[in-house]
Amino acid sequence: MYLVAQWAKQEARTWSGTTWNLRNALAKQTQVHDLALQNPGKVQKARYAAKALLTRKSLEPSPNFNTAYLQATERQVLGALRQHSVTKDEPVLQVGDLAEIADSLIYQDLSISYLLACRKEDPTAFAASGFQKIPAALLYKRNELQLERYHRAKKILTMSKTLARHLQEDLGFSKEKVVHVGGGTNFSLSHRVREKNRRRVLFIGRDFYRKGGDHVVAAFRLLQQKLPDSELYILGPTKLPKQYQGKNIFFLGDVPREKIEDYFALCDIFCMPSRFEAYGLVFIEALSRGLPCIGLNKFEMPYFIEEGVTGYLLTEQEGVGDLAERMQTLLENEAIFAHVASRKEQYVAEYAWDAVASRVLEQV
Repeated sequence: MYLVAQWAKQEARTWSGTTWNLRNALAKQTQVHDLALQNPGKVQKARYAAKALLTRKSLEPSPNFNTAYLQATERQVLGALRQHSVTKDEPVLQVGDLAEIADSLIYQDLSISYLLACRKEDPTAFAASGFQKIPAALLYKRNELQLERYHRAKKILTMSKTLARHLQEDLGFSKEKVVHVGGGTNFSLSHRVREKNRRRVLFIGRDFYRKGGDHVVAAFRLLQQKLPDSELYILGPTKLPKQYQGKNIFFLGDVPREKIEDYFALCDIFCMPSRFEAYGLVFIEALSRGLPCIGLNKFEMPYFIEEGVTGYLLTEQEGVGDLAERMQTLLENEAIFAHVASRKEQYVAEYAWDAVASRVLEQV
């Protein structure tokens, strides 16, 4: 198999470890030939943005929406395929839609068409998506290019069931063309057992606002009125505004991935009511380590969290008071803790990267 992917300077951190882990899992089961591209640096981004402004009078600061950059990337990919004399009979897996390659497989967590649907039908969520500042014209133009690549591909392999349903039901792709293969856990599973005090809440998310961190802090402060010794651990953001700091709120910053295991082992429940979420693999990482979860009843979260069985799902109409009540109820619900613990092996079997790689190879 030929793997076409863009890599960060620290390859293991590319796409939060997704590309690295998928590649390694595939290599256990088949021979993988890398057609590697480097993510653009600041100078390269500025050069392409300037070119768009000078030649097309268009503001295109993001490489994923910059016409010249997208064209250059496609030329680079197609040139590499020719250089390696890749035939039509040899499987090619793209991590993202990087080029129009006939009969290739495309592994995707989010489509532009899904973003456009969200922009129209759920503007509040779209406003927190990270794509809200991209001009509509660029979104539509990028969508056209992506759909051309999708139609030429053999299969679109989705990380989420939500995206698979959108492409099948809203865009009319067949179930044979669009296949959900899922995403995998990013850490080696720990079997350490630490004493739990049923008072510790964990939040993980670099994008504090999009992940609902402000709601988590507000709800936690209400929880403290009932459980004064409760603790909140915040991992991910590089900075935390002063209004979200306080007693028993432990801000750890952008913790190295190998250290996050310590906080899964320390804390009791995981809470992340994201305003917008392409996937949310961290829920599985928490559940597989025995932490019941609280999320929002939308996007992929209902596929991870079984209401009242492995955690709780908030509706959009519910506020921080409701979230605080769910936190307390979950911390005190031994039946849910026992149920989540009993499913650990099930989570591992479904969401280990080896399992994801097997599902990918089934589509070749």
